[in-house]
Amino acid sequence: MTASLFERASALLSLGLLAALALAAWLLTELALRPIWDSNYRSSTKLNAQVTRAEITQTDQKGRTQFQIATPTLSLFEDGSAEMNSPVMLALRDDGPPVQARANKGLVSANQNEVMLTGQALISRDAYDKESEIRIATDWVQFDINAQTAQTKAPVRVNQGNILLTGVGMKFNQKTEQIEVLSQSQMILPGKGMRQ
Repeated sequence: MTASLFERASALLSLGLLAALALAAWLLTELALRPIWDSNYRSSTKLNAQVTRAEITQTDQKGRTQFQIATPTLSLFEDGSAEMNSPVMLALRDDGPPVQARANKGLVSANQNEVMLTGQALISRDAYDKESEIRIATDWVQFDINAQTAQTKAPVRVNQGNILLTGVGMKFNQKTEQIEVLSQSQMILPGKGMRQ
């Protein structure tokens, strides 16, 4: 084996190892960005019932509606979890318009306290008083119903009035309407350049 052939083989082996490491890093990142429970888990549990045009309402102790979910198709599983197609969620409030969330699919945890929306997830709240409208777009978002919070580790785009904020990962508190973009945040103000 000549020296140049050996160098070429070594270079190819190095490139192959580098490509394998890059692929492994990408796969690990994708797995880390996914929520702990997802649709793959659904396939391991038995379907218990399927409902068309379902509407779920949660009330407070006085019987006032606090939370609603509407979906054209609801699949219920034996462990208490559920899967929804094209769900629309409403969190009703006394001090302002409701917070609405929608997506292509929705997954409800077995304890029914967590709802994950996947595929073009959008959270919105209309403007009221001196508060600007809010629009949050991401690939998936997970809601904690009791805590009234939403979060994602996916890329996110937030429009609040004329302000645009983008980044990766987000936490939204429905009670305080505080939005926190977790990393790589960039803000564009009206009539201004990009700010970080």
